[in-house]
Amino acid sequence: MDEKPFPLIAQANSLEQCNGAKPACHNCEKVHFTRCYYDLDSDARRKGTLRKTISVLQNDIKPRNIILEVLAKCSDADADDILQLLRSSNDYGEIAKTAQNMVTTANGKGGPSADIENTLAEYSGKATTGKPGDVALYGHTSNLPAEEDNPPPSDVVQLGSWTEVTNDYGLIEDLLKGYLSWHHPVYMIFSEEIFMHGMKDRKLKYCTPLLVNAVLAIGCHFSDREEAKADISDPTTLGDHFFAEAERLFKLDSRPCLTTTQALALMSLHLAMNSKDSAGWLYFCQSIGMAIELGLNKDQASLKNSKITPSEVEARRITFWGIYLLQTAWAICVGRISLIPRTAIRVERPHILMPLESKLWRPYGHSDHIDSVPGPLEQQGFSYTLLSQVGQLCELVDDVVQMFYAPRDRVTSRRLQIHHGKLKTWLADLPPCLAIKEDRPTLPQVICLQ
Repeated sequence: MDEKPFPLIAQANSLEQCNGAKPACHNCEKVHFTRCYYDLDSDARRKGTLRKTISVLQNDIKPRNIILEVLAKCSDADADDILQLLRSSNDYGEIAKTAQNMVTTANGKGGPSADIENTLAEYSGKATTGKPGDVALYGHTSNLPAEEDNPPPSDVVQLGSWTEVTNDYGLIEDLLKGYLSWHHPVYMIFSEEIFMHGMKDRKLKYCTPLLVNAVLAIGCHFSDREEAKADISDPTTLGDHFFAEAERLFKLDSRPCLTTTQALALMSLHLAMNSKDSAGWLYFCQSIGMAIELGLNKDQASLKNSKITPSEVEARRITFWGIYLLQTAWAICVGRISLIPRTAIRVERPHILMPLESKLWRPYGHSDHIDSVPGPLEQQGFSYTLLSQVGQLCELVDDVVQMFYAPRDRVTSRRLQIHHGKLKTWLADLPPCLAIKEDRPTLPQVICLQ
């Protein structure tokens, strides 16, 4: 009611209000001496008003329901993003659209548009060519896997014993077996089968002098031979002579390729084992950067016109997840954030093949171990089952690392409890073959995992 009554009359008749009579009510005309207005929508008893109110409420609650549905299904990282949007804006319609886009991208129904692809290619200095779905790794190493068939000239020179440090084949074999027995099952940076096949048949695509020297440098840490030390009188120089040779080879040719990525990761581990964490971290940063540049985090097998063979696809998977494990270990030990976000991982975990899983693990160097003779400590290795489970664990630990070293919000007891619950669930779901044995010896790599 819009009224401008005379002061004295309005005060005396303040309790007399418009009664809604048409065309004009008695109170407005005779008492307040004003024109009568009556808003039909203000009367909640009318059906039209109720329908309009219901429609407004439905339109208002629809985006909120969408947001709730997305929050129930999305990852913790996306949930944090949505929470920040809710705190910074009251436009639930726009927030709902953003949330739906997150789910669409996560389910693989969306992806970078052609404009984004061209922008990234332009930024990297190389134009994007080919059709959507082709292998298109950004930067000067685009479609690099096709180039790996041409080995570096510096590698071909050393095909005799794979290293210039020593010509003692017995020492090389001893260090290699020590590495494969004690270190490789914990940090599987490459496939043992593919590596040994490449070493035997001189296939430089999967085995190079750079990688062999990096392997031997770590193998020295599991040997008690005097030749394992760069300086016989100094026990802190274990493997340093092989590491120096690997470093020299890397400086001669640092082109990105699978074996160089693997070698850099192992070189970082050698430095860490010699208490040189800062230098080791720098080498690992180069390794993970090269892995991203090669697109190891992507599922190359699903791309159209991919020239990568099935064996190379599996080799790339193993290397990526091995490096991802090493990244998580580095992040925990030196207090660093992860170098590759979990949301960037688009590659499956390595396939589990029972013939490889049933391969016996042998404690090389132990008094009970004799080559080709089964011993009481020998048992199935379950190498790829272990790598798959470690991959799941690393994804959970990566969230914890991000929460501590790159928090989006304050750390609360509730958030800690949620992460702890996920870790307990992972432990409870471990396959029986990775459990601690009470009636027989347990694999050392399983003990490390537990």
